[in-house]
Amino acid sequence: MGKRASALTAAALAWLGGWATAQFNPQVDAVLLASDAKASDQFGLSVAVSGDTAVVGSLGDKAYVFRRDGGGWIEEQILTGGLGQLFGRSVDINDDVIVIGDIEHDGSSALLGPGAAYVYRSNGSVWQLEATLTASDGGFGDSFGDSVAVFGDTVLVGARVARAGYVFHYDGSSWTEQAKLTGGAGQFGELVALSEDTAVVSGTSSTSAIVYVRSGTTWAQQAVINPTSPPNVTAVALVGDTLALGSYSEFWVYSRIGATWSEDLHVTESVPNSNLGSSLSLSADASVLAVGARSETASGQSAGTVHVFRSFGGMWQDRALLSGAAPSDGDSFGFGVSVSGDSVLAGAPGEDTQTLGATGSAYVFDLNPTWVDVGGQLAGTAGLPSLTGDGGLVGGSVAALLLQDAKPFASAPLVMGLTALNASFKGGLLVPNPDILLAFSTDGFGNVSLSGPWPVGVPSGLAFYSQFWISDPAGPSGFAASNALSGTTP
Repeated sequence: MGKRASALTAAALAWLGGWATAQFNPQVDAVLLASDAKASDQFGLSVAVSGDTAVVGSLGDKAYVFRRDGGGWIEEQILTGGLGQLFGRSVDINDDVIVIGDIEHDGSSALLGPGAAYVYRSNGSVWQLEATLTASDGGFGDSFGDSVAVFGDTVLVGARVARAGYVFHYDGSSWTEQAKLTGGAGQFGELVALSEDTAVVSGTSSTSAIVYVRSGTTWAQQAVINPTSPPNVTAVALVGDTLALGSYSEFWVYSRIGATWSEDLHVTESVPNSNLGSSLSLSADASVLAVGARSETASGQSAGTVHVFRSFGGMWQDRALLSGAAPSDGDSFGFGVSVSGDSVLAGAPGEDTQTLGATGSAYVFDLNPTWVDVGGQLAGTAGLPSLTGDGGLVGGSVAALLLQDAKPFASAPLVMGLTALNASFKGGLLVPNPDILLAFSTDGFGNVSLSGPWPVGVPSGLAFYSQFWISDPAGPSGFAASNALSGTTP
């Protein structure tokens, strides 16, 4: 066996010795700053990311659009146009549509206007104002635009003083109000979330959230979600049949089967006054949940953090902890948070990176910079087995391989190799050259969870491939296979 193969064998055996409870700490991909920053702008007060585009709101009556360009992020456009002074208080993005709330629209600093939400659409190079949405029954001080959400051709706008959420629909040429969602108490309308034909509305002095569903053009209440320990709800996130609710010290995750919502997870902060649950965001496949704790201690400072949970085999695991580059008291890192794919965007509106005083910033993290999916799946009993990697291959840091959607209680050897063989095997494609074969078995959910600290002293530039092969009679030759992952030590 060559030196590099011996190094891989030693690293694999040391690494995959069992489950590790420690979190990994992803590296900062980019720090986003306003090009025209001013004191007390609190850039990062609201954030949203979709694919390679991020939008960041502020108290400077502006919102900033950033685009991933190669290996970095560039400021693409500054959006203005609010007729009040709180344009950018709330933001959301879905593909090529951005929505920005302004609760002072048509008002002044002395008297709040009814509020509005601005819809921008990209033509590929410029974001253009497409519509200004207002409530058909809006009154001064309604706070319409306090919260916004967009999904496809639907926009949901919250108005906490009016205690309502307003639904607007785009027919291909114009936006029209489709429904007014009511029924809640307190600051109902301060928080909204939207996914397909489901909407959720709540507020910070509410102890519950109301779920509405659309049939055709009609919206009806489906459920009232009451957490086990009644909180003041501070955050909501919704994707498909998964709902997350946050408070100032805890959060909950619910799942829906039919019309019934059930609690899957309840987490309370381990350190008092961390504000765990003050912001939430789910990935598009509902497998990743980012949870803001804007007052949690980081590097000895009450600067804020973001916890990243991943759903695995029906269970949620706290997999990563994010923090700012130079944490300082009052940064409020995690005040706003958004997830898209492997990217997490976290706002730090109190950070003073430009020494002007609370100019604010936003951080982009790549949750999966190490692992590359190189394909090779072969379907089995439960469909296509999926292999994902977590963490970086840095000595002492936690890294993991997570197999899902395989046949339960089945033999599942892990094949690892220094090179790609890409050979036909058992009706599929054996990607790694089989330098190492490690015996594992799936659990009752068809999963394998392998994690541990990556060994110290592994040579830099060590590249390897990993793939599970599962004994499965549904496969063409009695086997199913996961996709293969390649990883390289930095």
